[in-house]
Amino acid sequence: MYSPGIAPGRYSDFAEALYVSLVTLATLGYGDVVATAPALRLLSPLQALTGFVLFTASVSWLTQLYPALARRRTLALRTSLLRSSGGLEALIETGNPSVAAVLQELAAQLAQVRVDLGQNAESYYFVESTETTSLPLALEYLQQLSRRAAESSDASIAASGAILERSMQDF
Repeated sequence: MYSPGIAPGRYSDFAEALYVSLVTLATLGYGDVVATAPALRLLSPLQALTGFVLFTASVSWLTQLYPALARRRTLALRTSLLRSSGGLEALIETGNPSVAAVLQELAAQLAQVRVDLGQNAESYYFVESTETTSLPLALEYLQQLSRRAAESSDASIAASGAILERSMQDF
């Protein structure tokens, strides 16, 4: 049934069916075309429910994907900053105890990124536009750090380096 002012003959049956279907799927419900057949009256709310479920799933997927990408980029950026400062290598040599905490935090962040990649595998296909946020470039430096720290004479730094190295292997 059509609202007054709408001429059903102006549109092809396919175009009209597509319009009604899309309006229903998007849960817009303009009311200009209303199903009157019993089967269509039953299917229309089911199609609207399907549209609502698809929209909700899409939004949920996006809200889960972007935090995972942010954690990956943050780890890469932090690693890039450590690399460019060069200070961590010097601190490993001196046996500074704060190095152990930094290495353990890097290992924890890497473990989180590994979990993110497992839960959001599609995030693997997002390409970074800058080298500073590229995780593959950061991994090479993390590997160097872990090996260097594992060879430290300070036990806590060596243990933290081993943890980072194990995290790298697991990744």
